[in-house]
Amino acid sequence: MMTKIIQYNINGFYNNFVDLKLLESEHSPLVIALQETHLTNRRNPQLNGYKIFYNNHPTNSAVGGTAVLVKDSHLASEIHIRTPVECTAIRTRIQGRDISICSLYLNPSQRINNAVLNQLLEEIPTPYLILGDFNAQSPQWGVGPVNTRGRLVENFIQENNLTILNDGRVTHFSPGHGSFSSIDISVCSPALQMFFTWEVSNDLYLSDHFPIVISEISRSSNSGQRNRWKESRADWKSFLRLTMNKLNIEEGVSVNQALKAFNSMVINAAKESIPMTSSNSGRKYVPWWSRELASLIRERKRLLRFYKRHPTPENLSAFRIKRREVKNAVIAAKQKSWREFVQGIDYNTSSKEVWNKIRRISGRAPNSTPTELTVEQRFISDPVEVAEALAMAFSANSSDSNFSEEDLENRNKLSSLQACAEYPGDPALDNAFSMEELELALKTAKGKSTGFDLISYSMLRNLHLSEKRKLLSIYNQVYAEREFPAEWKEAMIIPILKPNKDSVNPISYRPISLLSCVGKIMEKMVASRLMWWLEKHNLIPKNQAGFRKNKSTTDNLAYFQHYVAGKLNNKEHVFCISFDIEKAYERLWRINITNQLKLWGLEGNIMAYIENFLIARTFKVAVGNIFSNSYPQINGTPTGSVMSVPLFLIAMCSVSHLLSMYSVEHLLYADDLMVFTSGTRTEEIHESLQSALLALEEWSADRGFKFSAEKTKMIHFCRKRSCFEPTFYLNSRPIAYSPTVRILGLIFDSKLNFKEHIKELRNNCAKKLQIVKALANTSWGSHRTQLIKITQMMIGGKYDYGAQVYATASQSTLKVLDSPYNTAVRLAVGGFKSSPIISVFAEAGIANLKDRRDLQILKWASRVRADNAHLLHQVMQDHNPCNRNKRVISVLDLVLRISQLYELPEVQLIRRCDPVYP
Repeated sequence: MMTKIIQYNINGFYNNFVDLKLLESEHSPLVIALQETHLTNRRNPQLNGYKIFYNNHPTNSAVGGTAVLVKDSHLASEIHIRTPVECTAIRTRIQGRDISICSLYLNPSQRINNAVLNQLLEEIPTPYLILGDFNAQSPQWGVGPVNTRGRLVENFIQENNLTILNDGRVTHFSPGHGSFSSIDISVCSPALQMFFTWEVSNDLYLSDHFPIVISEISRSSNSGQRNRWKESRADWKSFLRLTMNKLNIEEGVSVNQALKAFNSMVINAAKESIPMTSSNSGRKYVPWWSRELASLIRERKRLLRFYKRHPTPENLSAFRIKRREVKNAVIAAKQKSWREFVQGIDYNTSSKEVWNKIRRISGRAPNSTPTELTVEQRFISDPVEVAEALAMAFSANSSDSNFSEEDLENRNKLSSLQACAEYPGDPALDNAFSMEELELALKTAKGKSTGFDLISYSMLRNLHLSEKRKLLSIYNQVYAEREFPAEWKEAMIIPILKPNKDSVNPISYRPISLLSCVGKIMEKMVASRLMWWLEKHNLIPKNQAGFRKNKSTTDNLAYFQHYVAGKLNNKEHVFCISFDIEKAYERLWRINITNQLKLWGLEGNIMAYIENFLIARTFKVAVGNIFSNSYPQINGTPTGSVMSVPLFLIAMCSVSHLLSMYSVEHLLYADDLMVFTSGTRTEEIHESLQSALLALEEWSADRGFKFSAEKTKMIHFCRKRSCFEPTFYLNSRPIAYSPTVRILGLIFDSKLNFKEHIKELRNNCAKKLQIVKALANTSWGSHRTQLIKITQMMIGGKYDYGAQVYATASQSTLKVLDSPYNTAVRLAVGGFKSSPIISVFAEAGIANLKDRRDLQILKWASRVRADNAHLLHQVMQDHNPCNRNKRVISVLDLVLRISQLYELPEVQLIRRCDPVYP
């Protein structure tokens, strides 16, 4: 995408902020240089997606002032200027060149001489762009006779060998006099002149200066946005008609030929019925834009052009009237858009859509495409180089270079092992897929992103039944012939910047894999069969709660809290280690998966599918519409794949088998491992736990995993104020003790009182309360029903997570959580501060925080009682009523207490159904 710089005398940052948004949406500039910002120190200017460097008038009055805005994703540093002029300067890099950009405002009443301007130039590193309102006229850059300031600037330009980018067009309009002038000047170092073009906008907007667009002459490479289907405007009836009996696949054709014909048929139908975005336009549309507004602006431009040709008082008056009409229309459109924006959030909106909207409300811009990186102390900005640098970094994550020669020898030995099946295979797994399985996979598939084939889930769902049958036939051909299409193995990687990471470091990005949706539908069907088989034979340990039906993080958290509470009440010590596995998914040895499955007796078509799925994986990194070369993924499983989850669970099963041989307990949630044990004597605890650690070292070495000694933490739960804490070693390095440990999102402290977690939770929800306050206090208002929903989702939903566990804290500790939630509900219903809070909740028609927690606890308890395979099922059945003398309350004590409070009858489980074949 072409790099653009906007130069604009905005005549008031806040007065004409709408203009700034329109310019940003139309041009998507990298840099914006503003003059006459009229800012004071009472308020910090903000524009979503940009960092702002600014300097106000020396008297801190709302006159003059300059600013330079740079995109958040782009590196820039401020140049501090001592020269007594109103300016703001920054140093940045544009397409591989270091450039200084200075926004300058010279007040017409200010006395300026060449010495001052020369001093300014000496403080700015070359090469530079000086963009400003000089209030100087000269035929050298515009129209009209030269004035005194113009002669001074002419001499300044000549003495310093500067070049002028202006082409003579007018840049300023005086509404009072109805005259035009060229007082905005763009000058630069001679070395830069050949790289930029200079244009004046044909619209005056709401200032009295025309915006100036300075564009870099494009290179051959272009990192514009990829083409995307506008499925919200799709004509699905037409698509259905166009896919009716269109595919003719002859008998005997290969899988790849059949798939190619199917993809071609779908894309041809999509081109006829679904519009697509353009990839060569970097334009972003503001959400409040409309055709009516566009028509008004076109009319304003027409009246301005007409006045230029016929400068009469009547034409000037008509232009002023239309200009005022546009201003009012823009404000009204923005207000209406924000009302609809808030009201559009409802219970049926998906979580992803809700949070995207909330982020926009809260002013958080989404992660953007990386534009610049630092590689081997070299700065790169070319999209092709950026894509290649990211691809090499991602490829290195799964490379064999991460392992020692001894590790690789161990992997080779694993490849030569001959496994003896422990269980007989199941012939049902080799059956052809049914239409019911296909429809279920299509129904549950989520997401809008496509792979390289550009086919989306929505297209597959809206296929004519005749073509769905043919798609099912292709899937069954892949399954029976054991031939995996190569195009399903290549992933498109979208780099997403990790939170609070350096944007120019390639390792700061998380790879998100986009695979063929056609291939992922088959993955869903195979994964469903595989999980059914694993659950039927109880092959996944009870300790593993990750990504399993009727299992959640709450199960592990509740079990651990109950365990620790019981031991503390018995005056025992509990030592727990929370492990961190470095890049577990990327460095997993695939041979561990296949060996484990063969050991269990899996064979036939499904085993062949899994083996084919794991080999010869490749990817390309996308930076806009620029792609890197293809790189191999040597180890691990693709992060965007449906099959990755069950396969990773299989690879982690062996750790449960290993730890079961030691006097320790453990819990797993995918790759999150925690090992803990208890006792009255720390010496015995140390012996048993250290033995388990040594076994884990051997296990990780034999499977390609690596524990991070820095991120692996130890916590000691004990009722004593001080006691001996033995040192535990992992890979010959001591494990650090911590008074608190974050486990699956909850902060556990050594006394199990959850004070630290509740403190952090309250602070997070208090920040979210600011958003509700902003929405509730807008001039146009916000619908009360929608505000209640936003409150429940943003604050109530945050409180819900882990409520079953942290609700065991004391009532005084829990009480601090009420304030943000109560305030948000009060704002939502428009209640007075003096209104009793019980009346406020009654008016809102929702539960207070305590009742909300109780409901979460009872719902979870019902699920545990209904699942006799749950870790706490039998414990809950045998649990005695809560003993009031207990110092520490467990989650099961809380369940019984709440059940008695609400006088709930005891429900007996009749029977538990076995997993149903998919």
